[in-house]
Amino acid sequence: MVEKPSSIFPILCVTRPAVRSAGNQKRPGIYSPDGLFELLTNRHKGPGPQSTTPTSAVPPSGGADVGARSVPDALHGPLATPQPARPDSPATAVSGVSGWTARTFDSLQVRDFRLLWIGMLLTMGGMNMQMFTRGLQAYDITGSAVITALVSMGWAPTMLAFSLYGGVLGERLERRSLIQFAQIGNAVIPAILAVLSFTGVVHWWHLCAASLVQGIMFATMMPARQAIIPEIVGKERVSNALALNASAMGLMNIAGQAFGGVLYDVIGPGGSYVTASVMTVTAVWFTMQLPKMYPEKKTGPRRSAFAEIADGLRYINSAPMVRLLLLQGLVITLLAMPFRMLIQVFATEVYGSSASQIGLLGAVAGIGAVVGALWIAGLRPGQGRGATLLGTSVLGGIALVMAGGLPWLAAGMGAMVLAGLGESGRMALGQSLVIENTDSAYRARVMSVMMMTFGLMPLAVLPLGIAYDTIGARPPVLFMGGLLLVFCMYFIFFQPKLRRLP
Repeated sequence: MVEKPSSIFPILCVTRPAVRSAGNQKRPGIYSPDGLFELLTNRHKGPGPQSTTPTSAVPPSGGADVGARSVPDALHGPLATPQPARPDSPATAVSGVSGWTARTFDSLQVRDFRLLWIGMLLTMGGMNMQMFTRGLQAYDITGSAVITALVSMGWAPTMLAFSLYGGVLGERLERRSLIQFAQIGNAVIPAILAVLSFTGVVHWWHLCAASLVQGIMFATMMPARQAIIPEIVGKERVSNALALNASAMGLMNIAGQAFGGVLYDVIGPGGSYVTASVMTVTAVWFTMQLPKMYPEKKTGPRRSAFAEIADGLRYINSAPMVRLLLLQGLVITLLAMPFRMLIQVFATEVYGSSASQIGLLGAVAGIGAVVGALWIAGLRPGQGRGATLLGTSVLGGIALVMAGGLPWLAAGMGAMVLAGLGESGRMALGQSLVIENTDSAYRARVMSVMMMTFGLMPLAVLPLGIAYDTIGARPPVLFMGGLLLVFCMYFIFFQPKLRRLP
């Protein structure tokens, strides 16, 4: 009989082995994340390597299930050949939790993914808050939609320039340190902006420079971060883990933009920047609890970074499904995301919104993204994930048509919910299908190419900002929504292999 968790957070506190790796490591103290999880669930029983796993839940081999092991242990297991779930496996061992809940939050039962996920939750919260604040502050300072677009998308050129190199770094360097380096950079940026804002010397070009540096940090962190997820959770949980990541990003859209808008109204942009910096520093602490994660050692002579990049591009060209998924993601990003990036301008011009109302619009989009991502997290291979991906793209097109066609705040909020649902497909399902169809030796480089699509957004954001200044906000949004629906129909009717992905 498996012990029922006593916490109200059963998924986060699921039973796990006390010894994390094959090495002779001590039981974590109560001030580590593991110790806190045990303290919350009344499982901290003093010093010593006591196992909290009931005897009946230990596999016959004496080791933990591959899903519950951390990276050093799991790398010795057969990740490429998922093991069938047993009644006492992590996916089914939590008593009192519905089948949907256990399936949806499956990956959070893996300790290392929990830590990575919480760190990402805090990092994305800080990034969303400072990006929202930068855009609103730029518009307050200048009153120009074009300059606001430059500030909002300033991270895109550096992401475009550094993404491929970031993919190579993710396959050469120890990945935990690489992620921490980027997190520290993301904490320093808003701290500097807070000082400039509180002292009253901030200019729009300061905001643009901060955005440029943030693009470098993002390009460094994301390929390595996405590439280690299959190693942590196992190949069979990749789709679930990435969907949970997307739900966290959507949740931080809610908290980051809504809370950032309130702080902006109450104490000004400086308070929002300070909060963003504190959140990101906390994320560094959670990432520190992870074991070091080294990439696979490659045989043969060491090649230059440019040779590695060229090899990755050749691989993409030779993999038709990966190429098609990347193309579909690029189209959706260029047509759907610019509206989200300039929501401050659109809401001010069309609805006459305050900072808090603009934050609320971002928050309802986050609600849509969370709902969509949690739904996608419950999907498994064979449940029409390709059709679901295309369906969420259609929702994004409908959202733009609704926002451009109906000049009421209530309609805009409904459009933002649909936009969030559409974004969940691209962020959760799109990335998952790309990773699943990519050879493990190329994952970081392929994900770096996927990150480059964000760097191409100025191709659409800047023209949209110019259109806002010249013909108003609604007509260009309506046009982009119609164009997005046309492309969606193309992928649905003329790319059946994409539609039929299991």
